[in-house]
Amino acid sequence: RLGHVGTTILSRTKHVAVGLEGLDLSELAHCEPCHLGKAQRVVSRKPRPIPKTPLDEIHVDTVGPVEHDMLQQHRWIFILTDANSRFR
Repeated sequence: RLGHVGTTILSRTKHVAVGLEGLDLSELAHCEPCHLGKAQRVVSRKPRPIPKTPLDEIHVDTVGPVEHDMLQQHRWIFILTDANSRFR
C-alpha cells in the first residue's frame, strides 16, 4: 500500500525522531503516493443489461460437498437463479 502515516502522528513525532526536525507538513497535502493509494479502480467492463423476460438468462451454481445430513443423502446443492427476477 502506498502512503505514509498521518500528519497528526508526524507532527507529534517530528520532535522526537532524528531527521524529521525540518519536515514541512504542508507538503504532505499534495503527496502523490497518498493520492495513488486512495484512488479507486475503474471498472473495465460495461454492466450487462437485465434480460427483458423471465428465463431468458439463468445463472447456475453448485455448492458442496455439504457435511450435514441432507434429504436422501445428497451432498451437493444445485442452484438456478433467473437473471430477470433474481428468483431462485
